[in-house]
Parts: sequence; C-alpha cells; structure tokens
Amino acid sequence: MALTEQGETWLANLRIKAVAVPDAVATPGWREYWVAIESVEHSARQWLSFGDQVRVLEPPELRRRAIELARGVLAVHGDD
Repeated sequence: MALTEQGETWLANLRIKAVAVPDAVATPGWREYWVAIESVEHSARQWLSFGDQVRVLEPPELRRRAIELARGVLAVHGDD
C-alpha cells in the first residue's frame, strides 16, 4: 500500500503494524508500506476508511475488492 503523511498518522493511531518498503519509488507525497492482512474483505474495508490517503497496490484481489467497495460508495452517494 502507499500512504500520504496523513494516512501514516492514521496508521500509527490505529496501531497497525507496517514496514516501510525500502528503496520504493513512490509518487511524491506517498510512501509505500508492507502490511499483513487478516482477510481481503476486512482489509479492503479498513483501507477504504482511509479515503484518498491510501492507495491499495497489492495483492491484486485486495486492490480489486477495495475498488469494488469504493464504486459502491460512489453509487450510493452520487458522483457530483
């Protein structure tokens, strides 16, 4: 996953164990992390709570589920 500075703060506040990816070439303003996941569903919902402060990069099934959930939220709330 990749996090903004705000996302890093939320990660620390939730006491989620994460390891910064050494030598990762991330987009400016973002830092990549490795995080162990309990399950795809649980993790997708957890990371979605970080809003635009997180990018789910892998595993692919987690990324797909996070995108599905985000699209569902958008469908319920509208895109305007």
